[in-house]
Amino acid sequence: MLVLAPSAAVLLGVQLARNGGVERLRGALGWSPVLAGVFSLTAYGLALAALELAPAAAVAAVRETGILFAVALGVVALRERVSPTRVAGAVVMVAGVALVALG
Repeated sequence: MLVLAPSAAVLLGVQLARNGGVERLRGALGWSPVLAGVFSLTAYGLALAALELAPAAAVAAVRETGILFAVALGVVALRERVSPTRVAGAVVMVAGVALVALG
């Protein structure tokens, strides 16, 4: 699958360029996807740098707390409701990160 993804991306780019769809797509999406890609690549680079400085278990545990930030942003920015199940999951995740940090 990882081998086919770059090929599919190149073929999609060629198809968009042939049909003049690049300008339409860029106009419809704006800069949001570019910023998302830059932030995603930066986050991955920081995670790799963290692996040089700390044990992999601790880095993996802290990296997964991004889910908590996504839920918090959903509540604040999108006014989503948080179910008791999500609250319980957040509590378990924070407790797991705390246990890894203490142990």
